[in-house]
This record gives sequence, structure tokens and C-alpha cells, in this order.
Amino acid sequence: MRRILVSLSFILILAPLCLSAMGQDRSATTNLLAEDKIENHVVLALPWGKDDVAAGRFDGDESASEGPMSFYVTGSGELYLLDQVNLRVLHFAENGELESIIPIFAPTFQDLVVTEKGEIILLDRLVRRSLVVLDPDGNFSGEFSVEGPGIPEGGGITAMFLEADGVWLEYAHVHMVQVLDDRLEPSMRALRPGRIFEADRLSVGARMDGLGGVEIWLDDLIKQVSVAQTAVVFADPIVRIAWIEADEERNLYVLLHVMEPDPKDPRQIIDERMVGLRYDDQLNELGQFESSWVLGEWAQFREFQVTRDGTVYQLVLDPMGVLVLKWRWR
Repeated sequence: MRRILVSLSFILILAPLCLSAMGQDRSATTNLLAEDKIENHVVLALPWGKDDVAAGRFDGDESASEGPMSFYVTGSGELYLLDQVNLRVLHFAENGELESIIPIFAPTFQDLVVTEKGEIILLDRLVRRSLVVLDPDGNFSGEFSVEGPGIPEGGGITAMFLEADGVWLEYAHVHMVQVLDDRLEPSMRALRPGRIFEADRLSVGARMDGLGGVEIWLDDLIKQVSVAQTAVVFADPIVRIAWIEADEERNLYVLLHVMEPDPKDPRQIIDERMVGLRYDDQLNELGQFESSWVLGEWAQFREFQVTRDGTVYQLVLDPMGVLVLKWRWR
């Protein structure tokens, strides 16, 4: 199906579970460019609806349509889906079973992270402009404003990360601010440029080059020098940087949205895909993969997550329901 390309705007967002026919049919749609090194799976497939094992959807006429805005996978493989339309978080165990349903009190939360203890941190950047903390049982534990030094207004927040020293928020794709410490209490709001690549030392940055390519770099924050740089160019233009995140082995993962325009009418799009790139700490490419799933008509705040072991997860909102896919380099 053709789509009209109105604007190539740059956005930097610096064991199967309930596997339906939808999930089985489409798990093989990924085109692997390094099939000998990477494996992919559908880890979650949910229909739309209000049942326990379903996800809510809002189809707006004058406002944006919404499905689940975000998800989070813990180090132990548990998956939390932010089903804000149904005012809840769905918690799935590593083995794919629905573990619990955690009520939330507003439909305006857009992101979440989960600590190793099971504490849930919810982000409402537009209405409450705060972080809400729930204890492991889902009980309200605290609420903290996100606005302050480094974040003049909540709507400018572009990503949330859980690091060893607490919760960091990215502002305007430019810098990160530590809002909560490792006790989930307000911090001194330390600020650092780019995204965290290595705690207290390295940061990563990226930008569109204006010609359909992307520039990526690593900076040493202590020595204040560039450590490595690289450029990404494909036959088709890159229109969006969807996600950038590093694993604990200092590998960097970059997820890019690529569109193929019709040569007869560049406003018409005949194909689009996500390309995932993996780099070492000198930005040498280690591999890549393609996903045919791209951002659709339902608004999402988080499309991807990279866990500490280097597994890449993608949240997909499809007319038939919700999928969570994962790729893992062997």
C-alpha cells in the first residue's frame, strides 16, 4: 500500500506468549541481513480489547489515536505493557503467563521503567508533568515533578532511562537529566549531553545529515574529545532515528526508519522498514537486521528497548493487535 510522504521530519528518541495466528504468520516477516548471527521471535501477541489478555485502543477523529504507549522488559525477562487506554499495566512473567494487572489512575501516562525490585516508575509528561512511583504491589509510593533545572517543560521530554544510579530523562534530544536517584528520591538533577553510553564517561549522539543519512558519534565527557564517529547511508533515505541505546558490553544499537520513495513521484512511498545496526565501542559495525514493522497510525512514546544483554525489543501496534518482537545476536 502506498503512503503519501508529507514531511521527512527528524525525530530522535535519543517462548511465544499468547501466540495467535497473527503472531505466527508475521514472525517471519523480518528480513535478516545477518541471519547467521541473529535470531528473532514474537514474544507477545495480544488482540485489541478490554479482556485481561488484551490491549486497549483509542481511535481518535480530531485527536491522536492511541494504543499502548510503551513497554519495558526487565533483566529477568519479565515484560510490562503500559495499557493506559484501559488504565492498567499488564505484567507478564518470563514464561509468557500473565502475572498481574496493575491499575493506574490516569490515561495520560506515556512511558514506564521497572526496577529489579519490581517498582514501577510512570511518566506523565504532558498533564501531571511528573513521575509516579508504584511499589512492587502496585501501590502508590510517591510523585515527583519532572520540571526544573534541565527540563523547563514536561512536553520536551523525549525518553526515559533507568540506570544504576537512578532515573534519567532526555530533554529535546539534546541532554539527559537525572531526576530520581537509586532510592527513587529526587536527585540533584545532574545534567549530561547526549545519551549515556558509559556511566560517568562516554555519551552518544546522532543527527540527520539533511541528505537522507545519519551521523553518529561518541564523546569522552572527561577529556572532552570525540572518541569515534561514523556515517550511515543506504540506497533509500533514512527519515527518522527511532532509538539509540547501549548494552552492558559497550555495544551500541541504532534503530532507523527507512522509506523507499516512488522514483516517478517522490511524494509517494512504496516501501518502508526499520533497520537495526549494532556497533562496538569504536563504532565499527558488527551487524544489522531489518524489520518490516514501522510506526503506524497509533501514537507510541517508546517503540524499542535494548536490554543490558543486548536483546532488542520492538513494540508494534497493528490493526489486528499488539506485538512485541525481539532480536538477539548469538
